[in-house]
Amino acid sequence: MLILGRFLILETQIMKTIFITGRSTGLGNAAVRLFAANGWKVIATMRNLDNGTELTAVENVTVMPLDVTDATQIKATAAATLAQGPVEMVFNNAGNGLVGR
Repeated sequence: MLILGRFLILETQIMKTIFITGRSTGLGNAAVRLFAANGWKVIATMRNLDNGTELTAVENVTVMPLDVTDATQIKATAAATLAQGPVEMVFNNAGNGLVGR
């Protein structure tokens, strides 16, 4: 709370939201944990929800199904996400992979 002259200004912290695709492993998984630990609301998406069961215990993380090759699922997940409020950042990590020797 801040008092400025005759005015009382209430300071509020609005939690920002990030939408992350391809959360199953690697970079997506690390991004979910990093943003959640830093106070963001995280929408973590993946094709196989069985790979995200441990995230149900992480505060401010919502796990949703998303196969980026399925237009119907893209629309449904986008609608469910936007129903929760605005999204400040999108981290499109789905479908990335590296093949080594």
